[in-house]
Amino acid sequence: QSAREVACRIIAHQASADNPANEVAPGAEALRLTIAGLSRWVGSDGCQALLNRALSRAMQSHPALCNLQVVSKSAPVFVGIEQSVESNGATAVRAGLTTTLVRLFELLERVIGEDLIRKLAEQITPGDTAGAAQLELKQERKDPNV
Repeated sequence: QSAREVACRIIAHQASADNPANEVAPGAEALRLTIAGLSRWVGSDGCQALLNRALSRAMQSHPALCNLQVVSKSAPVFVGIEQSVESNGATAVRAGLTTTLVRLFELLERVIGEDLIRKLAEQITPGDTAGAAQLELKQERKDPNV
């Protein structure tokens, strides 16, 4: 699985559990869960560094993320999602959050390899079905900025 497939799998898993009326929630929750798992693996500081880099790369193609910041707590968190939705719309923020998660997994793929990112994804999405992940991947392919 590529970094994109892993990211889409996690988002699809969250989309199946979330309110379908809130299109930003699955991406935000996927990031939150990924951050929680990743913080256990690389620590809060390492996770924050990776998130800042992923967010910076995603902002290049998604200016709707300009209000987001990574704030350090016990595990880093994103702040400013609601403001970005108000300023830029849910669709633009959803696409940006998806790209951020993809960029994060691309960075991780280079640092820890495909096998370990799959293992991290399995911890985040226990019992995920391949069908939901493939549906989300097909939907995301429609957006060339992701």
